[in-house]
Amino acid sequence: MSAIHAKLCVCICTYKRPHLLQQELLDLFTQTTHPARLVIIDGDRDSSAVLDMLRALDFPIGWRVTYILSNHSNLSFQRYLGWLIIKDHGYDYLLYFDDDLRLPQADTVEKLLIPFTDANEPNVVGVTALTQAQ
Repeated sequence: MSAIHAKLCVCICTYKRPHLLQQELLDLFTQTTHPARLVIIDGDRDSSAVLDMLRALDFPIGWRVTYILSNHSNLSFQRYLGWLIIKDHGYDYLLYFDDDLRLPQADTVEKLLIPFTDANEPNVVGVTALTQAQ
């Protein structure tokens, strides 16, 4: 069973890869922990492919989805826009995901939040998923 984490926002920056973004979103839908807000920053001003794909998806109940069309495809700028959108809205946690990320384990988001909420680690400001070379 999935639960919405009221203090969690996920920001996904994308550029000309709506098919990969869709796969990632479908993975995100199956997570045990859902964000209260999802921010999609689209760097492709010349296409409506991402917006069309988002409109066709059946998002889980309770999700607040924000779509931003960026003036630049620069990843750092897009992440900054994501932070600007949510900085004054009471979210304690902001996870950035790349548009080509897959989340095959249903507890990935839940595990990413553990270091932030662990009382023994009060100074954690960033984490990354464990990766393994194939």
